[in-house]
Amino acid sequence: MSNHRELGLQTWKDQRIRVLKRDNYTCAYCGLDANQVDHIIPRSAGGTHDLDNLVACCKPCNTRKGSKNEGVFLGSQSTDRKSTRLNS
Repeated sequence: MSNHRELGLQTWKDQRIRVLKRDNYTCAYCGLDANQVDHIIPRSAGGTHDLDNLVACCKPCNTRKGSKNEGVFLGSQSTDRKSTRLNS
């Protein structure tokens, strides 16, 4: 399991920008403006830095999600907050 340091700072920055652009700077969890990237499967659960495991997210959602997996996080949200994540 590699961390950002092992991936390389510039490589991580490039990957982060790719994800934000791919997701139109829109939070996958609430639909607001995104400026962060989240691991769908958390790093602590073996998630990777691969594009298919990363989504754009806003800081509040990223903070609330923490190291929960996406399903647990979305299941814990109130019914008025829906995921806008698109399967690409």
